Amino acid sequence: MIDEILAECGPGWSFGDEEGWTGYRNHAQRVFLFARELTPSGPEVEERIAIVAAFHDLAAIQTVDYLDVNLAPMRAWLAAHDRQG
Repeated sequence: MIDEILAECGPGWSFGDEEGWTGYRNHAQRVFLFARELTPSGPEVEERIAIVAAFHDLAAIQTVDYLDVNLAPMRAWLAAHDRQG
């Protein structure tokens, strides 16, 4: 799911930096794996963790004050995919 989300977001957020974008993808995967180990298991929980992992540092390429900036694209993705936020 992380790969699907980042494939959708990539053109607008990678700024043509494919190497950096691959690094972010790998980082998001590691965050997912770490968080999954710390939480109860189940498909719904894993899906939520994947969504949050994909978006958690999305705007870090643009600014160091990125936490609030990450919320808008995540909310837009959730709405576009008919998911609860």
